[in-house]
Amino acid sequence: MTLFPLDHAEQYLGRAIANVERDGLTLRWPAFDGVTELTVEPVNEQTSDGLTISEIVTLTHRSPLLAVADDQTCAALNRLTTLSALTPGNPGEPTVLRARISIFSQEQRAARILYGSLLCQEAAVIGWRAAHLGRVIVTADPDSIPLRMTDQDPPYDQADFEVIKARSDRAQLFGNTGDRMYTVELPWDAGAMTRLVADPELRAAMATLGPYTNEDLDRMAGRTSLVTIKPGTHPLIGKGLRCSLEIPLPADQAQSAALVTELNQWELGEADLPPHLGAWCTGPRSLAYLSFVPTQLCVPGLPSHLADWAAARHVRVRELHIPHIGG
Repeated sequence: MTLFPLDHAEQYLGRAIANVERDGLTLRWPAFDGVTELTVEPVNEQTSDGLTISEIVTLTHRSPLLAVADDQTCAALNRLTTLSALTPGNPGEPTVLRARISIFSQEQRAARILYGSLLCQEAAVIGWRAAHLGRVIVTADPDSIPLRMTDQDPPYDQADFEVIKARSDRAQLFGNTGDRMYTVELPWDAGAMTRLVADPELRAAMATLGPYTNEDLDRMAGRTSLVTIKPGTHPLIGKGLRCSLEIPLPADQAQSAALVTELNQWELGEADLPPHLGAWCTGPRSLAYLSFVPTQLCVPGLPSHLADWAAARHVRVRELHIPHIGG
């Protein structure tokens, strides 16, 4: 018996997809040009804060169309991610499209309702999306998309985003809400609050509001990561909820594509990380982690989960000791 609802996943995928086979804790089926696998791996790993990781669930699609993708191609195509990352393998290994979730022992309900829903739906369409990415087809006929509700907005109202902002306010973070959207800056440099403090007019105004020294204002204007959660439209799969985590590293460096690959491989190699339901990519302004949840998959409470996962990912990536990353 697994925390992840593998029996229900087998039943659901068996109705939606032909030729689903089960081998122990692995489901496998042919999908478009390749093969998709959904695997549950029981583990018993203790985290540094005393929690127990019980299972690791991995969704993988392999296709000959993806095998030649290099770092630069993957970094660019991952801007079209939904809930899985295009990741080049180690030397001699193929490029794959993959998502991964570590399930903690106390997450029975989340495993059944949240993770089960997201991974099963992604499993049903990952081969279709891979076939488009492998052919560099970045738009789709709405009638061909293997999802429902592609023309409908996510079922969230302003209150869902105000709830997240209230939590960031209590943590004294610089967050904002707009028309069904939420943004927050997370400190990358110690003491950083918002890059807006670098604006001369705002800096002068803040200097009059409190006993801030120039050093205080310099620290408050330090580097931050930016989290944005809002409805959007994906060129391949229609409407849904988009979450981005932009870290303060520019995307125009020569080594950016290799770093994106390294980050996506890191997501697959560490157990104690937030769900890898999305992809690192080269964004328009910086290196970014993107997730896009189609409206059909938008379960209650999802915006709060996305905010929590983005904040946890920010903390963990900031701790990495690889070139160009670090606190």
